[in-house]
Amino acid sequence: MSVTTRYINRIWSIFVLCLAMVNITSAQISQNLEAEAATLKGTAEIVTCNNASGGQMVKGLDNGAANSLTFQKVNIPKAGDYFISVSYYSVNERSMTYQINDQPAQSTTVSTTGSWCYQGGIPGAFIFKINFAEGDNDLQFYDSPIIDKIVILTDTTARKASAIYISSLKGNDSNDGLTPETAFQSLAKVNSLDLLPGDSLFFKSGETFVGELAIINESGSSEKPILISNYGEGNLPVLDGDGYLSTVHVVNSGYLHFSNIEIKNDGGPSKQGVSEDLRYGMFLENTFTDGTFFENYRLRNLTFNNIFPTTEVTDDDNTGVNAHAIITSGSWGDDVHPTRFRDILIENCFFTRTARHAAVFKAIDSLKIRNNLFEHVGGAGMVISNNCTNILVERNVTNFTGSKIDPRMAGRGSGIWCYRSKNLTVQHNKFMHARGIHDSYGMHIDIGNRNVVYQYNYSEDNEGGFVEILGENVNVGYRYNLSVGDGWRKRGNRFGQIFWLAGWSGDWQNPIGSDSIFIYNNSIYVRDTIAPGIWIEEVSKNARIYNNIIKVSNEFGSVVIKNSASLNDFDNNIWFGNIPIIDEDGQSYRGANAMTSDPMFVDEIVIDSSGFVLQDESPAIISGKLIYNSEFSSSSDFFHNNGGLDYFGNAVSFSQRPNIGAFNTKPLDTGIIKDFDLEQSLNIYPNPLQNKQLLYIEFSPHINVQNLTIQIVDIIGKLRSEKSFQQQNRIRLETGYLTRGMYFIRLKTSDFCWSKQLLVL
Repeated sequence: MSVTTRYINRIWSIFVLCLAMVNITSAQISQNLEAEAATLKGTAEIVTCNNASGGQMVKGLDNGAANSLTFQKVNIPKAGDYFISVSYYSVNERSMTYQINDQPAQSTTVSTTGSWCYQGGIPGAFIFKINFAEGDNDLQFYDSPIIDKIVILTDTTARKASAIYISSLKGNDSNDGLTPETAFQSLAKVNSLDLLPGDSLFFKSGETFVGELAIINESGSSEKPILISNYGEGNLPVLDGDGYLSTVHVVNSGYLHFSNIEIKNDGGPSKQGVSEDLRYGMFLENTFTDGTFFENYRLRNLTFNNIFPTTEVTDDDNTGVNAHAIITSGSWGDDVHPTRFRDILIENCFFTRTARHAAVFKAIDSLKIRNNLFEHVGGAGMVISNNCTNILVERNVTNFTGSKIDPRMAGRGSGIWCYRSKNLTVQHNKFMHARGIHDSYGMHIDIGNRNVVYQYNYSEDNEGGFVEILGENVNVGYRYNLSVGDGWRKRGNRFGQIFWLAGWSGDWQNPIGSDSIFIYNNSIYVRDTIAPGIWIEEVSKNARIYNNIIKVSNEFGSVVIKNSASLNDFDNNIWFGNIPIIDEDGQSYRGANAMTSDPMFVDEIVIDSSGFVLQDESPAIISGKLIYNSEFSSSSDFFHNNGGLDYFGNAVSFSQRPNIGAFNTKPLDTGIIKDFDLEQSLNIYPNPLQNKQLLYIEFSPHINVQNLTIQIVDIIGKLRSEKSFQQQNRIRLETGYLTRGMYFIRLKTSDFCWSKQLLVL
């Protein structure tokens, strides 16, 4: 059930609905009264907490009117009905009693806020209607929760949605904030505002804003989302959390669109109530457990960097490090109301230098993650977990997940992994250089997932390996992926694997295998410096491993298949190189239609995706097993539906045998002439390239360049631009159309074809 239809008294972001019910179209806040400034009786007392408005609040309002809080002489210019919003804390649902002047006291029930203020909790908001007399009024509260403040809405003239400007260097919190010249200065001032649908917060480019941006019970709408972005020229504005739990803390709010901001939260002393072991860049929190969800978040062109907790965790596994760039609150164990958020898009963002994971997503229905760069993060790039469903992850690059370039980093992490989620598609991504003592594959499938396909991805130099599938999964697997140099780990008894099918589901003593696993039409190149293996646990079942090419340049590790041969179906794979033909139990495992011929890639030594194209004479051509059954034609039945496309975007027939491997079209003459001397004869700069920078290509004077074609291609092989040049030794290229990510720049003439990676930040 959407938040827009329930709990109106709790959710400030939909306050306009409350007003409509009483024929008041809208209201304007003009009195903001702190509880600590009120008159206190009996056991009522002021306590301090950083999360409270003004740093203080009032507790001890139980056991009758003798213990009370009274706002005295509240001046009202005109008699009539008004609305009061009470900001409060309570870890339980409980009563609240209020009285205006000599009118009869009224009692109501308020919901739990989830946590106390000192635990890092955020206040709830209860809204009610009251009748004030003209002039001075007394408003008393007793038998009530801890009260932080009240807000009185004093007239029926709504302020319109506004563009609000903030400048830390030239702003002033006494300004109106409505123009760049009259900007506010601080995050504290921004947090004191009650945002309306259609509002915009613009932070000045090139400036730093220290503190927490808190958006609590403030939502936009489908037609008028709330925008948070930048203004002016220069570097992205920096929001620096400086010891708060999260630099951007969004609670019970939706329809929020963030863009063009840099977010950091780099250790330092924790604020009161904040654990020294936790730190986030952005925390999306939903405190409801009754099925209420929040929706429509857009995160575009954001940079997250230097997200570290106060303490350095040094346990052997490094799992105690919990500092993430993005995290959402979850719904662990809630099968009745598993969804907390809907419709989230993360696009064109850059993540780097996080103590652990870059992004942890929980309890989301409809999540899209695309065109992002994850580089040197301490844990995983992306974690899809805890009741996420209907997820698309595409065109991202992970580079050195599990990094240790800072000793505060965990040093362990796959590019992406999923946990107890369903309906996940991960495609057209590039996963490179994952590091760590456990996991640390380019992409792995963790525990308890349903309907997961990893397809059309490029995987290179990931320490753990290529395929990792743990326990309790159903209908999950890998198809049409490329792997170069994965699985080189040798740490004690932990070795890299090209295929690892395990039963781990939280307890090694009671493993639970996965069912309906598919691994087909992948192309794998094992470099001559490594020796990964294959490991399949006893409890895995119904694993179909078809149409894969495994080319080994030198050595291969152990083949350990512990389950019954009847539970696995290996067939129509090419096993080329020094790979054992029997497993460690002495059993044959390859299947009746296995091949051992050289697959004849166009590159003998494969260094990138173009090297996996097949030569004309390749034995892999039209030698695969048809994976299609019209009786099971659902696109999510990966066992029986081959998807119709290979890694390179070529068609795969539903009626004819495919090629073995990830390349399925008729071989073409690539025309590639490798000229390694060319590397020394030209200069491409800057690389990495900042967004919208000019790119320069310079040739040495002795190189005669005629009829030159320059192409820029993205990581899935899609041509982004192509231009021709005549007799130029210095070329300038516009790159404003390129978003953040990895590309290849190709130079072609009648004599050579040469390519180089290009990184856009």
